[in-house]
Amino acid sequence: MSVENPGFVATQLYRLAAGAALPLVLCAGAPHDGLVSQMPQNFVIAPEIEVGLQRLVELYEQLTPACLSRLNICYAPHVPFKDPFNEVRGQDGIRQIFAHMFTIVDVPRFIVTEQLAQGQRAFLAWEFHFRMRRWHKSVPQCIRGGTFLRLNAQGLVLDHRNYWNS
Repeated sequence: MSVENPGFVATQLYRLAAGAALPLVLCAGAPHDGLVSQMPQNFVIAPEIEVGLQRLVELYEQLTPACLSRLNICYAPHVPFKDPFNEVRGQDGIRQIFAHMFTIVDVPRFIVTEQLAQGQRAFLAWEFHFRMRRWHKSVPQCIRGGTFLRLNAQGLVLDHRNYWNS
């Protein structure tokens, strides 16, 4: 069965066994009573994807200038990275964006507030807390945003897009 939403593409719906509930994220190895075998493969989160996503969250939540040398454990070599101010390709470009961030803000801190994953795609909702170095130094700032990610089978980020309002 499919449903057509005005302004959206047709979306395939999958029938589930009577009484079956559809969790937001199905993790490989989780109890599923045969539900996973009835669902398309992109609903199953491979352990490598789950581990890669957790590695990325930990990197951002513990981000320091010293951590920038570890981007290679989270990102594929030629990953495109885009946010409202920057568009780069590769780990070095990402490293330069964050190195610059550390020169213009004090006490930057990311807090991931929500994680959604499906197949090899994920979305992270986050808060970025900081203080400007040259403007209203004593006023704490917070930007709320989100990141859309595509990961490869090894859990490395293949595409990173940040979204936020200023």
